[in-house]
Amino acid sequence: MPKARGVEWNYVESSGMDKSGNHLLKCKYCSSSYKGTASKIRLHLLSCSAVPASIAHEIRSISDMKDTLNKNAASARRNFARNDFSKQLTIKKMHDTGKQTACDEAIASFFFEAGLPLAKIDCARFKSMVNALKAASLSYVPPNSK
Repeated sequence: MPKARGVEWNYVESSGMDKSGNHLLKCKYCSSSYKGTASKIRLHLLSCSAVPASIAHEIRSISDMKDTLNKNAASARRNFARNDFSKQLTIKKMHDTGKQTACDEAIASFFFEAGLPLAKIDCARFKSMVNALKAASLSYVPPNSK
């Protein structure tokens, strides 16, 4: 299944790809043509004076979240490289570390795919939801839209 496109693709028209695999793009606001991928679209939308402020804010939130994820991944790689593997971790500690990382990645992915600004993590209702989930039994099944 192909990866879902981000919201930035809603603001450009794609007319195919070049030989390098870059999309041939045209901004829906200023009609500028350029080649690139999602990151290039976000860069253009953030610098384009014709883009409405609300859309620039949405794109900035996505870019900030991606930067945070990339920084966390880089930090994890550095920590892994510095790790002293002569000390054996307990199974419980290894298990807890993996769960924390998996939860962080799942939350970040949800915020990104839903187009929510990362600042919503500080929202009291979000924290309340996380605390309720932590206290719930393992048999908890989240609601669905049906």
